[in-house]
Amino acid sequence: MKFCVCVILGMALVALGGCVGNVQLSASMATINSEYGEFQNEALLLNILRRSASMPAHFTSLVTLRESKNTQAGANLSVPFGYAAPAQFGFNPNVSMDQGPSFEVALKDNQEFYRGYITPISTSTIQYYLQQDISNELLLSLFTKRLVIRTQGHKIDAFNSPEQPKQHAAFQQALQRLLGQGLTMEEVSVAEAVGPTLRLDQEPSLDQALSAHKEGLSLQPTADKKYQLSKLSNMARFCFTTPREPLTESAYCTGPGYQFAVTDPLFFGSTGKARAVLDPPGELGSIEIHTRSLAEIMTYLGNLVRIQQASQRALTVPTATGPQPILVVKPALQLESPAVVTEFEGTFYGIPSGTSAGQSGTVLTILSQLFALAQSVKNLPVTNTVTILGE
Repeated sequence: MKFCVCVILGMALVALGGCVGNVQLSASMATINSEYGEFQNEALLLNILRRSASMPAHFTSLVTLRESKNTQAGANLSVPFGYAAPAQFGFNPNVSMDQGPSFEVALKDNQEFYRGYITPISTSTIQYYLQQDISNELLLSLFTKRLVIRTQGHKIDAFNSPEQPKQHAAFQQALQRLLGQGLTMEEVSVAEAVGPTLRLDQEPSLDQALSAHKEGLSLQPTADKKYQLSKLSNMARFCFTTPREPLTESAYCTGPGYQFAVTDPLFFGSTGKARAVLDPPGELGSIEIHTRSLAEIMTYLGNLVRIQQASQRALTVPTATGPQPILVVKPALQLESPAVVTEFEGTFYGIPSGTSAGQSGTVLTILSQLFALAQSVKNLPVTNTVTILGE
């Protein structure tokens, strides 16, 4: 009877050891997502602080996460047998477990990443964010570095530079003028000419039209009875839903499906350049919206933090609930419960939690998404592996 009791007790201990292992694994896996979020937020904040001190930003990425688990259980049983054997049974259960997630971290220091980092943000990306429930003033303050408005002898040329208070105020005033007339973006079709015009003796046949269509091209007749091969692309353009000026009325929102030529002065979009231009014929004037790259957005945010630390005042943008700071960064000792904390040059800085953070959380969300767009995982070399073992 004693032998049976010992065996049952030993088996229970082994089972209990396995349960403890599973609990530990579940607990560690449950924290991976939050730990990764903190890793990203701290990295973004650190690079903003670097740019505030005019230092270069350095980026890393958590490329691969592997989870491993290996549990072994066993027991040693001693049974009295033979002459002069001990008068008691011996049962020694044992459990060994090896578990823990393995992280592969890559440095973003290659051509693939920096090409996306310094390229102006596409108008299609800006259009996506303007369709979200985010303050348009915040989005266009992040994405726009300059506004130029010319109307009948009057010109506004304003840079969105927080280091130049007069220029910054002029930019915000010009931006409000455009937003007050429903400045937004829409997706349209844009035709771009491919090659020279073609002289055909008769209209293109069905086979010719299908061949062009397979290549993403179309044959369009021209005014001089020739044909032009054109490539149609979906692009985003700026437009106005409630224009109140002759100039803005020329860029009235047309709705989806409308087709422009890439050289149309009313297109008001960007074809790879860092600006969108509305330049209608006549003397109405023109509007230029110059967009930023991700690198320029980081510099802009660094300037905001530097000015905030110097003047103890954060720049704000209008929102549905009133003016709110774009980004709030303070020494961590001044914050009761910071949402993000990182160390820079021997001092801990943090972003507050709650409403006192203003639009900081939205800004970090946009940055993390833009960085994901700027990289290609296939071209990120794995340079280091960090293994974290469970307790």
